Amino acid sequence: MAASKAPLFVRDATGLIRDFSHLDLFVQAVSIMQIGIGIVFLLESVGVFFPGANLFAVILISGIVGLAFAGLWSMMSAAMPRSGGDYVWISRITSKVPALGFMYAVTYGLAFAIAFNMGFQVWLFTNGVLSPTFAGLGLIYGNSVLTNLGNWMVAGNGLFAVGLFLIALALGTVTLGARTGTKVINYLFFFSLIVTILWIILGFSYSQASFQQAFDTQFGAGQYANVLSLGKQAGFSGFSFNLFTTLQVGFSLGYFSLYSNFQYPVWASGEIKRADQVWKPYLIAIIVTGLLYALLIGGLFNLMGADWVGAVSVAAGTASTSSSLPFSVPPTFTLFLSVMFKDNPVLVFLINAGLIAGSFTWFVVPYIAFSRLIFSMSFDRVLPKAFADITERVRVPLKALILTVVLVILWFSQYVYGLLWNPTLLSFANVFFSVAGVAPAAWTVAAIVFAFFPWLNKDLYEKAMPSAFRKTIGLPIVTWLGLFIAITQAWATYAYITTAAPIPMIAEGAIVIIMVGSFIGYYIIAAIRRSQGIELKYIFQEIPPE
Repeated sequence: MAASKAPLFVRDATGLIRDFSHLDLFVQAVSIMQIGIGIVFLLESVGVFFPGANLFAVILISGIVGLAFAGLWSMMSAAMPRSGGDYVWISRITSKVPALGFMYAVTYGLAFAIAFNMGFQVWLFTNGVLSPTFAGLGLIYGNSVLTNLGNWMVAGNGLFAVGLFLIALALGTVTLGARTGTKVINYLFFFSLIVTILWIILGFSYSQASFQQAFDTQFGAGQYANVLSLGKQAGFSGFSFNLFTTLQVGFSLGYFSLYSNFQYPVWASGEIKRADQVWKPYLIAIIVTGLLYALLIGGLFNLMGADWVGAVSVAAGTASTSSSLPFSVPPTFTLFLSVMFKDNPVLVFLINAGLIAGSFTWFVVPYIAFSRLIFSMSFDRVLPKAFADITERVRVPLKALILTVVLVILWFSQYVYGLLWNPTLLSFANVFFSVAGVAPAAWTVAAIVFAFFPWLNKDLYEKAMPSAFRKTIGLPIVTWLGLFIAITQAWATYAYITTAAPIPMIAEGAIVIIMVGSFIGYYIIAAIRRSQGIELKYIFQEIPPE
């Protein structure tokens, strides 16, 4: 019994302050879904990624899944508004088996999001946004300095140096604290939002003929038609529509590709004002993002031609045709808009600066989220308590943030120099795309736990869940939402392993090894803590203090 009398948490209060407003939450949610970089990736792969699926229908259907996510995660945030988000919720709901919460935090948080996703974000920001932007502008204006700069940062030491610079900017922004740091993020976000609206206006204001003329003027007569021919040679025969494929992609991989991770801010739930009403910014964020996706893609299809966009994406991604394209940089939509309006340097600056600004907000938000996840796990004593320390002046878990940065740098270096810093080994990018299936697998587990919350921990459900969210339609609303998400994410996990993962064996192995390993790992940590006089099982019977 002596162990049970030991202090449960690191201290009686977290020391965090509720400084994040609903506006901040909306900005962070839309930022992590980042329309600009999402369209860059989508248009580079649209010709092969959604064969047979109507892209606009996928946006709508995936948005429905996103709204369900927003509703469920908002209900849970209202019930337990604590930093650590879904890690805290799962570990308290299943307090008799807290290893489930630890498994979720490690699988989705530490293993996937920090190790693979955030490292990949550094690589993608540098390799997929900055490098093509500078190299593309150099190509358009015949500026060898810009071209060389873009080429320098595409790989090797240049890529690593620019990545470190971006990480340092993210670290500096987050260490400013919730109030000042979010001002920086918000300013950049609204600038990028204005530019996104500008992209849409430009897309719908000019004709395909005007783009074809501009493209041929830049790259040579007949080159627009040549791209169509190269796309056909690479296997693109135009977009087709299949209802089943559209539904399948929309309810499975579509959400992961377009809307996923918008819920990152829940890991800072202990710092959100009016956490019982976070459904408002979340739902609005999903709706706004879906509308912007549809409008921007529609505008680009109108300007460039849908078949041309499909052709250029397939031709660029096929080894036998990519070298025959009239440009030597990735086919980003900002490159083609810059070609269209090259005689207006101010407009070209805005087109590209907006993408970079929006990409930075997408890049920095996870540092807020995952430093709070590490903080909350430390506060629960499943990680060393030092990571629960916060700075006195701006109330930031600095040690947890630094650990996040160290892990990101460690894994980012794998993308640059090859697995285990050996470029002759497996590409770490292939590893990332293979293990990404652990995210929907983890969401499946979370959704099942939330769906059965009213029965798994009835007392906590009735005590913590606001009465407005305890309504039933045959079954509790939380159950309907949880079951719907569990089904779609289990489907997404299967679809990812069978169709999207470059190396399915890694995808299957990662899900099993990370989940089972972290589940067992909790009991090892619990045994160590028990030897120190701390019984973790008592901690998970309590909601952490504010």
